Amino acid sequence: MQFDLSGSKVIDGLGNVGDFFSHRLADHPLLQMDEIRKLVKRIPKNGLFYSAGIKPESAIIGDWHTHPGKHPLDFAIDNMENADAYMYILGPEVDPGFRPLYVELKADLDEFCRRNSYRLTDSRLALFISSPGAIAPHHIDEQHTFIAQIKGSKTMFQWPAGNHELTTAQELEAFFGKVTRKLAIKDGSDRWRKTYEMTPGRGVYIPFAAPHSVTNRNEVSISLSIIFNTEQTRKLQNIYRANHVLRTRFGRSPRVPGESVWRDAMKNNYFRAYDYSRHLMGIPGRAVRKLGRMTGLGKPPVAAGHYRR
Repeated sequence: MQFDLSGSKVIDGLGNVGDFFSHRLADHPLLQMDEIRKLVKRIPKNGLFYSAGIKPESAIIGDWHTHPGKHPLDFAIDNMENADAYMYILGPEVDPGFRPLYVELKADLDEFCRRNSYRLTDSRLALFISSPGAIAPHHIDEQHTFIAQIKGSKTMFQWPAGNHELTTAQELEAFFGKVTRKLAIKDGSDRWRKTYEMTPGRGVYIPFAAPHSVTNRNEVSISLSIIFNTEQTRKLQNIYRANHVLRTRFGRSPRVPGESVWRDAMKNNYFRAYDYSRHLMGIPGRAVRKLGRMTGLGKPPVAAGHYRR
């Protein structure tokens, strides 16, 4: 077992606030800098995102072109101490050499879900390598996250999920509708902010759609996350997707999740059917194309980190 996810009622409940956990990954051979340099150079580049490290906390996460890396990728990964770089690999388990680590962590996650009666729908890894002082701007993610600090140290600021004073319904709809990842830092939000000091051997649970930002200290940082969805988070995603369509295409003011059981079920089932049709047919058939024209969702899903702005 690499992740120790026991002993926290917050984590067991996948609640709206974060908490610490411990892990045994700091000395894992695949997560040492020499191996990560090799991984960065051979991994398919469609899963690797690279930007400048130092940028405003208010920058849009995933807007890599506004704050581009200052050096060629190979130079940056070989000189992270001075490269002012931030690198993010989504799904490093596609690499055969890295796959065994995913299998280990997936076993820990499966046991966590079994113990707490969650139905896991999907999971993958995310690897972060960043220079001293690098910043991950204020943002939310579309899944739960267990992030483990491997090398270096950094400070995470986290705000509760599900608070519409911090993340408005319209912001969540635009996010889950794949329109933008822009998220405003609200005046007075500091009273909800919690600080997590991340050091090797410690990890942090980040709830689904919880706002957070991260700042490196004065050394190179390596972090590894396992990110995952359950049936409940998939349902919430679908409700917000439906609400985005209702608001932008039909001028409605939709009910937020939890206000109407039957409406929530209808919205979730609608998008489950839509996604299943796309999955089965590959290229949408006549009925799905018509649905896409009606809802504005006929284009292929936008890749992570490449939301329209």
